[in-house]
Amino acid sequence: MRENVLDWVLERCRVPEPREIALWFVSLPARAARYLADPAHLVCWSITALALVLRLAYLDAAPFAARSAEQLLASSAILEGNLPLTGIQTSNGITMPALGSYLYALPLLISRDPRWVTAFTVIVNVLAIVLAYGVLQRWFNQRTAVFAMGLWAASPWAMLQSREIGSAALVPFLCMLVICGLEMALHQRQPAGWLLAWLAGWLLVNLSLYFWPVLVLLALVSLCNWRNANWPLIMVASGLGVILLVPYLYYQSYVNFRDIAAVFAPAQADTKVWGFDTVLAALRTTSGLGIAGVTGSARETFLSHRLPWSFIEAAAAVILMAGALIGSIRVFIKLSRWNERSSAAADFITFAWIVICLAAAAKQPVSSGTDFLALYIPFGFIAFGRILDGIFDAVIKFKFKYIGSAAVAQILLMLTFAALELWPVYSTLNLLSLTNRVTALDGYGLPLRFWMQAARSADTVLNAQQANTLYVAGGSQLGAGSRTASLRYLLPDTNVINLCPDDGRCLLIPLYRPMYYLSLQPSLETLHFLAQIGGREVGLTTQLDKGATAQLYALPPVAVDTVVSLIPERKLWSVDDGQLFLGYSLVSAQAGQQEVISTFWSFQDGAFDQLSHGLALRAYEDEETLAEQRSSLGFAEQYWSMDKVFVRWLIASDPTILSAGRRTQLGIYRLPDHVLNRTLDEDSGTPSLAIELEPASNY
Repeated sequence: MRENVLDWVLERCRVPEPREIALWFVSLPARAARYLADPAHLVCWSITALALVLRLAYLDAAPFAARSAEQLLASSAILEGNLPLTGIQTSNGITMPALGSYLYALPLLISRDPRWVTAFTVIVNVLAIVLAYGVLQRWFNQRTAVFAMGLWAASPWAMLQSREIGSAALVPFLCMLVICGLEMALHQRQPAGWLLAWLAGWLLVNLSLYFWPVLVLLALVSLCNWRNANWPLIMVASGLGVILLVPYLYYQSYVNFRDIAAVFAPAQADTKVWGFDTVLAALRTTSGLGIAGVTGSARETFLSHRLPWSFIEAAAAVILMAGALIGSIRVFIKLSRWNERSSAAADFITFAWIVICLAAAAKQPVSSGTDFLALYIPFGFIAFGRILDGIFDAVIKFKFKYIGSAAVAQILLMLTFAALELWPVYSTLNLLSLTNRVTALDGYGLPLRFWMQAARSADTVLNAQQANTLYVAGGSQLGAGSRTASLRYLLPDTNVINLCPDDGRCLLIPLYRPMYYLSLQPSLETLHFLAQIGGREVGLTTQLDKGATAQLYALPPVAVDTVVSLIPERKLWSVDDGQLFLGYSLVSAQAGQQEVISTFWSFQDGAFDQLSHGLALRAYEDEETLAEQRSSLGFAEQYWSMDKVFVRWLIASDPTILSAGRRTQLGIYRLPDHVLNRTLDEDSGTPSLAIELEPASNY
């Protein structure tokens, strides 16, 4: 036995002769030609090339949202030696395991450029498509593999998902590893398939705890095949998966397993729950229905939305729904017949995977339920491929009454299939061209190009002036997280400070040293005030259609007397947390517009990094609160200092707040505990819980 093993090792490790190496290279073109002469290989690599072209085009036009930037920030910290126990938080505030951060550290070893990281996610997704072709060809047939792979490669929704940096973009590849392992275990009877399927399932859970239904499905499949399942390998894979979760579980032990409990807890009563919308979202992801909605305000310029051929999307959705219903009935009929159960295993796994994903997503908030679409994508296209293959079989086997009817039916069938395959290609190309030309703020978000240009402009100016702090405000449509996380990643050596994350209506006035201020889609109040204090525009970034702008201003030091002259209603109230309220003014509103109150603040040096504050504007009459509106102060306490004056604009959305004859008060409270701050009027020396503003009739 030992000699046989040794002979095997020596045979595999034998160094080839130079002549053998030369012959291998000489025969390479002929072997490549024979390989490509096989229609199956030619179709596979043609579709692979199509998928690469559609996904790698205009990489700088890919969306670069807050979660993408946060993912890259977490991954770049790993390269600096900071090994995290947990990953980034989901949009609903649940901390996830750290596997995604470690995986995205791999492309960062080569380059920090987000375009390279986007290319990495694209390549991973294309590998999933190639893997799907091989698995489906073995488990089902050639037609199913071609249909599923072609639809997946051309889908505009799948293209968008594969270009967005985040853990969800890695999910389709791991899903295909699961199905590949199950095909090896159930179809080829290879024990290693159980190891691959379970290990890939645990990796999915290490990406997001919301993917726990995958382990439930694998457990059901293993129990149904308990005699053939290789339980030792399943235990090895499960042990490795749990070991990867140990750092995360260690962190959860310190927070009383708060995040794990939140994952399994039912949705809150005030949280929008998917339900039927989950099925609709899954349907449109596979059929391409509703892709025009992604373009938001640029919908009318999206050509495929207006062409008469756009009914193909609706036809694909109808075929998918009808086929799914008929196919699920056929699966259960086969399962009821003991001699046909083995042939229905693959279809049943596909059906069960989709049902479990959609059922679990329907019980989660929208913010977390969208992750299940990444889990659904591979199996949605597998199901669509099986449906089209079933239709093809039915037409071929149908006995037509007239001789020419069969030929006509087959021609119509091929034209229908060609339309279903080619229409998504056109929609995807049109969408790529549109996002490269137009800012679609509503549905797509600002592209990576915009953030890179803004960061490059700011970096050039800051380096020339040897400054390392950039204040950012404005752009309420962009979201606070996008404008800070994106710039923090693209400007790693710059301290990016976000002002007024709610609405961006604020400005800092430097008193002793110059300051640099990046204004995204600035409001009229901001532009007017910048002109008053001598702000000078030193950089401009804009989209081709002028849909979004980022203006970089250099603010010179402003004398204290000049600042005082800018405050019409001067007051001096001190707040017990260190704020000084210097005064206010009422910006007269035009007809049909809301009134704006300008408030002026100064601060003592901040001491608490985690504290922030909010403002409450209230209207009183006879000691009764008639109206109140709240907003954030917009300047975190960790950045407070006495060398700046902070201007905060408050919009009186409720007209009764500033009505004549009513008292108006401005309250300050601490976040997150909402404790009211005590204020002291320096003129009267009387402490209170709010700052008294003059009645509206006195303005």
